[in-house]
Amino acid sequence: MKKYAVVTGSTGGIGAQVAKRLADDNWNLLLINRSKSKADAQVQELSKTYSNLEFHAYQADFMDLNSVQAAAEKIKSEYDEIHALYNIAGYMTNNLTHSVQGVESQLAVNTLAPYLLTKSLTVRLAKGANLTGGSHVVNFSTSMISSIKGLDISNIATPEKIEGMGKTYAAAKLVVNVFNRALKDELATQGISIFAVDPGPTKTQMTENMVGVPWLFKVLMPLMTKDVNKQTNKLMNGVKSAISSKQSGVFISEGKVKKEHKLADDDQIQKQVTTLLDKLCFSRQPA
Repeated sequence: MKKYAVVTGSTGGIGAQVAKRLADDNWNLLLINRSKSKADAQVQELSKTYSNLEFHAYQADFMDLNSVQAAAEKIKSEYDEIHALYNIAGYMTNNLTHSVQGVESQLAVNTLAPYLLTKSLTVRLAKGANLTGGSHVVNFSTSMISSIKGLDISNIATPEKIEGMGKTYAAAKLVVNVFNRALKDELATQGISIFAVDPGPTKTQMTENMVGVPWLFKVLMPLMTKDVNKQTNKLMNGVKSAISSKQSGVFISEGKVKKEHKLADDDQIQKQVTTLLDKLCFSRQPA
């Protein structure tokens, strides 16, 4: 039976490596990227290497939820079952910028887009689970969430400023862990497992161009980051291990299940987060 995985942010860095690993494991790929031309080129290259598999490119501006929803609807119109979703596309900045919907840009790309895709594709993932014995969602997070001591849910979508040391970025990623924990039981009833994954310090274009961090950190970054191929192998092996051991809602860092951030297990925070994300994602003008 054919397996289909939706992958965002697949044209560069760790996303490109994840796409290759999935293809190595005989997955057909539905690739969502901001650049259609880069995605088309990736599809051509993958098709040459894996001639027995299907690869299709979809365009979405992750700063615009209507665009993300449109990509999800197109996939739903073309595929009745999906077996995996990898939300890899990410964004980091030290400038206060906003999405088309007026949401702080890092929350929009790193949190709202993955949440919207997860919720929008749940029915297709559930159908895939029925046929294969399970499907899964992988949402990218970061170990930087350990620096977050509290979440101001009422202001997280429209902060007055960007916090230094990447804390605004880390807070957006922590919200990913929170909604993973909030959704895990509901998804489990439909045969879907969900994971928050920290790939670890990986040498990619984003880490090489990190903003909002001290100059010394930037100088040391080349020494701290690791080869993208090695980190991808850890990531994929960690996900496979969690699936085989029937875990869900766990935080996987550098291939190993780690203790979850205490805020992610706070029932009240979970309710506040899902209420906010539902409002931001679904109380808007349709695409």
